[in-house]
Amino acid sequence: MPTLIDIISENIAAYPERTAAKCGAQQISYDELGKSVDCFAAYLLTQGYDHNALVAVMMERSLDMLVALLGIMKAGYGYLPVDPTFPSERITYMLEHSQVNAIVSDNKLIDSVTRGGVSLPSTLNFLDISDILKQQSVAQQAVENHAQESDLAYVIYTSGSTGQPKGVMIPHRAVYNLLKSVAKRPGFSSDDTLAAVTTLSFDISVLELFLPLSQGGCVEIVSKAVATDGEQLAGLLERETITVMQATPSTWKMLLDTGWQGNKSLKVLVGGEAPPKEVIEKLISTCGEVWNMYGPTETTVWSSCSNITSADNITIGQALDNTQLYVLDKDMRPVPEETEGLLYIGGKGLARGYLFRDDLTDEKFVDNINEPGEKIYNTGDVVYAHSDGGIEYLHRADNQVKLRGFRIELAEIETRLNEVDGVSQSIVTLREDKEVSELLAYISTSGKTAPTLAHIRSSLKRYLPDYMIPSGFILLDDMPLTPNGKIDRNNLPLPAESQLLSSQNYLAPRNEVEQQIAEIWQEVLEIDKISVDADFYELGGHSLLITRIWARLKKQFGYALKLSQVFKSSTIAKLAVELQSFTDEKAGQFNIPVISRMKAPIMSIEQQRFWYIDQVAQHESLYNLCSAFMFKGELSYELLLESLNIIVQRHEILRTALDWSGDIAKQKISKKLILELPVEDLSKLAEAEKQRFLMQRLGEKIHEKIELDSVPLFKISLLKIDEHQHVLFFMPHHVIWDGWSFDIFLSEIKICYEALIQGIEPKLPDLPIQYADFSHWQHQYFEGDALNSQLDYWREQLNGELPVLNLPIDYIRPSEFSYNGKSESIDFEPELVAGINDLAKINGATVNMVLLAIYFILLNRYTGQEDIIIGSPVQGRLSTETENMIGLFVNTLPIRIKLEHSLSFVEVLENVKQVVMDAYQNQEAPFEKLVEDLSVERDISRTPIFQTLFTFQEVSGRDYKIADIELQQMNLHNGTCPTDISYWVKSSATEIMGAIEYNPDLFGSEKIRLMIGHIKQLTSSILANPQLDIKLLDILTVEETTRLLVENNSTENEFVHYDSLAQLIEAQVDRTPDAVAVGFEGKELSYQELDQRANQLAHHLQSLGVGPDVLVGVSLQRSEQMLVAVLGVLKAGGAYVSMDPEYPKERLAYMLEHSGVAVLISQSDLVERLPEHQAQVVCVDSDWDKIGKLSSDRPTTSVKPEDLAYVIYTSGSTGKPKGVQVPHGAVVNFLSSMAQEPGLKAEEVLLAVTTLSFDIAVLELYLPL
Repeated sequence: MPTLIDIISENIAAYPERTAAKCGAQQISYDELGKSVDCFAAYLLTQGYDHNALVAVMMERSLDMLVALLGIMKAGYGYLPVDPTFPSERITYMLEHSQVNAIVSDNKLIDSVTRGGVSLPSTLNFLDISDILKQQSVAQQAVENHAQESDLAYVIYTSGSTGQPKGVMIPHRAVYNLLKSVAKRPGFSSDDTLAAVTTLSFDISVLELFLPLSQGGCVEIVSKAVATDGEQLAGLLERETITVMQATPSTWKMLLDTGWQGNKSLKVLVGGEAPPKEVIEKLISTCGEVWNMYGPTETTVWSSCSNITSADNITIGQALDNTQLYVLDKDMRPVPEETEGLLYIGGKGLARGYLFRDDLTDEKFVDNINEPGEKIYNTGDVVYAHSDGGIEYLHRADNQVKLRGFRIELAEIETRLNEVDGVSQSIVTLREDKEVSELLAYISTSGKTAPTLAHIRSSLKRYLPDYMIPSGFILLDDMPLTPNGKIDRNNLPLPAESQLLSSQNYLAPRNEVEQQIAEIWQEVLEIDKISVDADFYELGGHSLLITRIWARLKKQFGYALKLSQVFKSSTIAKLAVELQSFTDEKAGQFNIPVISRMKAPIMSIEQQRFWYIDQVAQHESLYNLCSAFMFKGELSYELLLESLNIIVQRHEILRTALDWSGDIAKQKISKKLILELPVEDLSKLAEAEKQRFLMQRLGEKIHEKIELDSVPLFKISLLKIDEHQHVLFFMPHHVIWDGWSFDIFLSEIKICYEALIQGIEPKLPDLPIQYADFSHWQHQYFEGDALNSQLDYWREQLNGELPVLNLPIDYIRPSEFSYNGKSESIDFEPELVAGINDLAKINGATVNMVLLAIYFILLNRYTGQEDIIIGSPVQGRLSTETENMIGLFVNTLPIRIKLEHSLSFVEVLENVKQVVMDAYQNQEAPFEKLVEDLSVERDISRTPIFQTLFTFQEVSGRDYKIADIELQQMNLHNGTCPTDISYWVKSSATEIMGAIEYNPDLFGSEKIRLMIGHIKQLTSSILANPQLDIKLLDILTVEETTRLLVENNSTENEFVHYDSLAQLIEAQVDRTPDAVAVGFEGKELSYQELDQRANQLAHHLQSLGVGPDVLVGVSLQRSEQMLVAVLGVLKAGGAYVSMDPEYPKERLAYMLEHSGVAVLISQSDLVERLPEHQAQVVCVDSDWDKIGKLSSDRPTTSVKPEDLAYVIYTSGSTGKPKGVQVPHGAVVNFLSSMAQEPGLKAEEVLLAVTTLSFDIAVLELYLPL
């Protein structure tokens, strides 16, 4: 097959004076072009580059550019176009990855790109073509064409999914086929002139530059300035006699938008993007023929074309010559008519593949099941196969972005946007930076009235799920274009730079209910102004704040609104509708009265449980909530102590002890408690000793016993590191404290300390009641009917046999649960944090729910259990009166989820979300009451109902910097764990961290560290594909995968090479000929005797036709002759088939027939018992007189490692045994390995007890030899 250079050379000879190309005011004839090409090709051939080497071309659009391309190809090299406007990193990567030998450019461009950050490879040869053409003699003889049809013509880099571009390798045969086919259809003659408007780095330029030259026509090379300016381009089309122009729809639209009236003499080729209907309609009405061109770079520019006569029926048309189009389903089978499928392309237009990317080549260029031996290319385009043979492009299958864990087809959103009235053109992008990750839609209207945001959203919601609705809509006058005429996604303006249609425009409250809700939101979210259509979660809301809003709503409106309804109503407007619909369901507010202190108040239900466990547990520090805060700055001891005393006096619970000496569990409240703050001075220690001693002292303090019958029920002290560093150690007992109390405590220290510095009275939040008031109210509240409906819910939820979590443990479970604990920290990487937050938002869930769902899946994967209960603590502060109160309010909810392996993560999350919301609605029922009500059978080796906890805390974001003092919380652990394993997490918008607490009596630390890795890997897998079946989610870390698949299988070992098992044994015969080789019932054979007998039998077997891969049956009683027999078969080159004489006759008959053995070795007393067969029989007893006269020299064989050594029949699932074929190489490798480990010494004797029909006999018989 000729090449492009060949056919251009023919036209140079045929039309020497004809104009071949123009560029601006310059033009060149075919003859001049030919001479210049030969001149440059001759110079390249002197440079010593390897044939088919790559030469980069980075030039402005010019006639010299055309000469360079043709000269490179004629010299037998391939060209690599490099656009100087590309980012510096992209240019650097292309030059390094492609391993180009030289770059054709000019000093100005080279200086420009290097100043812009391009790093040129040190081995790169710089060629200035203008200088070369001036210096070289143009009058030289024509240069022979060095290009062959299979040689590279060019390499074009296209966008790659890995983040780096990929180089597509196009051979000459593909270019030749393209030009010949397109010259016929759509058609091009020697009278035509084509306007080349496309940048060289876009493969459409191949057709523009070379099609005219291949037909004797003319190419008008349009400068970049003109090609990207609609008015200038329109002027050129009117001035010049252009008969054909090829461009992207965006370029044609740019032309039409300038008022260009078209030209009926102009043949229009449209390609590179799906053409908008409006553009096609105008082109059809104003120009000559309009052709839709279709094809990916990997199949050489275009693969099909269609003459468009109606904008209502645009297909990709018919395949070009020698090109095949296949519309296939996911199983690579042709789809029926009127069905969509994936388009594959085959034929002469196929690229070689991707440069230095064999993996990607194998992925995209697949075997053609319709044409064996041929490859086809997976375009990634989803098309529709019409009954008339037409193929309609629908969208990209792989034009995806990943947002909030979902893969999104941008083309699908754009298609629906383009259908909205008023939208002329659209592009959707994923905007990602440190603060936001969102879809943005850019739309143009072509002079029409812009649609409203509400209209766009309502139109999209008809077809698209919420996560595919863009967050912002930007109105543009014109879309920015790339040099090749496509929409330039990277140059789209930021929202602030354009007209942003956004739902975030402020919409004020429209009635009193919305106004009241807005005030609550503003207070809780700490935002001054909130639009009634703003989304709660996008504003930073989370489940903890929902509970606070719910409590405020109940106080404000008194409505019996469910917590789940508040959760689902994510805007003020929606919540107002919910509230207004419940005006008839008013509920009494938690009006907690202040009680008399004349009588000792009762303990709260939670206090009673913790008091009891504290008494019976063997751990003194079980409920010690240890904390330490590093104060960095100039700290006033006096002001800190005064602040602490204000807080102690303010909160009764800090002056409370517990007494259960009688029938009633009472709180003993001290009227006044003067707090002391002991100081330990570490400042005089050496700097190297301070940190060690500090941690030692803190470690000692956390195990101090807190006696519950005397105040205070906390330990506090100050450790002085130096004048500007102090550590406040504070350890309350859980009976007076919960996690929320820490926030209150630090906040009030800040308020008090900063006020005292200024000499003013601290203004602390109102505290209308004390903890004792809450405790009294709680008991009265639950004595009524309030608890019954909630207990009914939990009875149903915990109905039936409760599952016991059976995690794989490392040690035997103690008979009694120990509460011992250790801890391993977990920190999520920023990309995982962002993904988790986004995944929660897009699914209408909280981060708490997402992490809980992930934990459920992990436990399911560990245990295989589908019914799992996890304990989940909740704040329990359901009344506004308790929000600013220190005390114990926390309650633990048993969250029970049933997982099925067919579920996706999204489905599991939806289940978790519903169960958690229902649980929150019934969270007032204390866990103690559940245990009591359910009459749970106690197992003292485990905790009741659940054996694992998941604790979630949303970091409040409060500033705990006190005056000029910075506070840093230190991580401490009290050495206990309340369940087998406990997973706790703290979360903010930018950080998720926590720890796995575990009982060291059950688990080793290595297992917990693996678990942390599994949590992260599972999270990453979920974010990559939340729709994937949970059983398919990957949980193994990269290190584990490497260890399991690579390191554990790194068993390479160099053994002495033997071609066969016989050769291996013969080597030992030569080393120890007189040593005993085998013994049987008092008889012994030396190695030499065994070898000679086997040799004699082998000669006899060879005379019967035994050789490589010939099967020989062996049916013998166990004796030394059995070993002689099998060795004789192996030495003859054959393979033995063991046929145990004890087998049933039917089994032996099947084995004889199925194996087709040519020879059967047996003994005379067994021959009659064998089933009927066609094999030649050799009896090792009665025939030995004859055999024993044969040569004892080793027979000549040509056995190779891949030849069979033996066949062993094993049980088969069909009822018939199956023959396993084992080659010599495998046996030799096995025995060589076993000889090393476990090993066998020469003086050792192995007792062989296994029948020859069981493959263990291979080790027993041959390893000793």
